[in-house]
Amino acid sequence: DLRDSATRALAAYRGHHGFEQVSRAIAAERNASARQRLVGALRQSSDPEAAQTLLAIAQSDTSERVRAEAVLGYAVLAGAPGVPRVIDLASKDTSPDVQRRAVSGIARLPSDVSVPALLSIARSRATAPMRKEAVAALSRADDPRATAYLEEIVAR
Repeated sequence: DLRDSATRALAAYRGHHGFEQVSRAIAAERNASARQRLVGALRQSSDPEAAQTLLAIAQSDTSERVRAEAVLGYAVLAGAPGVPRVIDLASKDTSPDVQRRAVSGIARLPSDVSVPALLSIARSRATAPMRKEAVAALSRADDPRATAYLEEIVAR
């Protein structure tokens, strides 16, 4: 819709001003579905504050869908330095959707970052949704470490 297109354009192409406008719209929006779309647009921002804003939303929004969108966005924008926080946040959130989207966000990072993190999640005592999403992401990774882990699982 028109609002979604305008929001994505503001977030992606209007720098700090666009970031501020989208952040204000998120804070003012009461409808969770609309807020989720706004949060998704914020992921397009190049503003340095965008990652921290998404983290705050992921930690505090009342809607599981909004938190899930925010944690995915935070993972993508924060990159390697944000991986431990993404894993911790997902582990503490009771929503399987938040947990899956956190792992999905990690999977979108370059393989030198994502594959070790996904292997760690898959081998850990993380929740079942997190481990399943990690294995699914590893199955899509073109990386010998991922292949070796999948072969290890099959050999059990």
